[in-house]
Amino acid sequence: MRKTMLQLKAVLLSAAILLASEKRMADANGGMGLQPLGWKHLCTTSDELSDLTGEVVEATQGIISKIEQFSKESLMAEIYLFAAAKPDEQEKTAALAGYLATKALSGLGQYKSETVLNNLDAAAAGAYLKGHIDEFLTIASGTAQGSSGGCIISSDSGVQLTGTVAGTTCPRKLPAVKVNKRSNPKIKATGVQDSPATTNSGTEHQDDEKACKLFDPTTGGIGSGGAISQPIPLAGGYYTIPATNKDPLTVADTSHVSKLTDTAQHPWHRALTALGKLHTADTEAYSNDTKTLQTSTEFSDLIGRIFGNKASQDQTQTKPKRESMFTDNSERPAFQLLAKIHDYQIPTAAAGIPAKTALGTITDPTQLQALLQHYILAALKETAILKNRLDQATKVATKADGNEVCHKITNVSECNNKPFCSYNESAAEGDKQCKFNEIKASKNGVPVTQTQTVGTQTSKEKCKGKLEPECTKTPESKWENNACKDSSILVTKKFALSVVSAAFAALLF
Repeated sequence: MRKTMLQLKAVLLSAAILLASEKRMADANGGMGLQPLGWKHLCTTSDELSDLTGEVVEATQGIISKIEQFSKESLMAEIYLFAAAKPDEQEKTAALAGYLATKALSGLGQYKSETVLNNLDAAAAGAYLKGHIDEFLTIASGTAQGSSGGCIISSDSGVQLTGTVAGTTCPRKLPAVKVNKRSNPKIKATGVQDSPATTNSGTEHQDDEKACKLFDPTTGGIGSGGAISQPIPLAGGYYTIPATNKDPLTVADTSHVSKLTDTAQHPWHRALTALGKLHTADTEAYSNDTKTLQTSTEFSDLIGRIFGNKASQDQTQTKPKRESMFTDNSERPAFQLLAKIHDYQIPTAAAGIPAKTALGTITDPTQLQALLQHYILAALKETAILKNRLDQATKVATKADGNEVCHKITNVSECNNKPFCSYNESAAEGDKQCKFNEIKASKNGVPVTQTQTVGTQTSKEKCKGKLEPECTKTPESKWENNACKDSSILVTKKFALSVVSAAFAALLF
């Protein structure tokens, strides 16, 4: 009987010792240092976040460069339009120039209203998360507990994160911005690739033999009265110290943004979400639809306004006009036109640019603007000269045509209602009739005859000495009475008469 009692006491004592040992082990696991599994993930994330600002700058500069390119391409197209475009090229060149200018201006609008905010937000959110991570790693690295442990563990020893530790560098600094993309990025808008599993019973993320008071919420650690008032998030919420007991740290799942739902994990969620809204030169608002003009909403609206005086026209409504210029697939004809514009060489020196310079090689905006204004002014000057010549040629025949029209009118009211006729009431009875009135015609915008003669001078020097075969090669000369004579006066008079006749025909009704 006594032997049985002794055996029972031994069993109970062993069980008590085992339970006490397990409790001490569980308590100890909660306030223990971090294994490389966790702190390496934080170090590599922080290091990559150091380069995020440079990537944001690179993306922003790429957008600005694309807007600049749209603007320059538009200027080149306009220069070609005024300098060299053939009649069958003018409409599509004007449409293309307008589209490129629209893309530049709409791109600037998009940049000001959304891109600048999104991109700055991505840089700021990344820096915010990095600050949380770096501060935690610095404090954990500096929390030493002698030979008994530490908060950062490597090779079963507490270490400080200086230089390279276990093959990982952890600089915890924000370097000067370098304009470049991250190499082999792990941080995506959807989550952080290769994120560790979140399981942590006390041995996965933590060392069960190395104590860390920083993670201990009891009186023996950072607690007062055996606990802390609330769970404490570390590294932007990646780890969390439980409020009571020495339970292991909880671990956030950074593999996907949708799993970062806890308020304490906001810095991680914020950084990933902002990264997803980062704008680049490939963002749709900055896309070049030159090869797909048939589906471009912007181009359709532009075509409707230019050629139909109608706003908000869609692809179907503008299809006939669009296809008359660029066929049903714009890629080839649009690129061919752009290539022709780029290859065009200015015939003579202009705007300080040497002759034979190809448009595509001119990148300075001042040179492009100066060249465009040069050709615009030249076109306006030429138009004014041609208009003046036409007016002068028209005036030669105006009075004769006007008298012919007016003399046929016998009704006084009908005569006076004409913008170029007046009934001569003050004349003698036999001379009263409807006549052409130069003063009235001039006031009503009808060209009137002047004393000068237009197109009556012959170019004798051009015809003198020419034999019949050479003389009849051009419309400016003719063979008459065994001699070469200038015929330009006949051409000029016929042209003037045809224009004037059309003008008076319009005025008759």
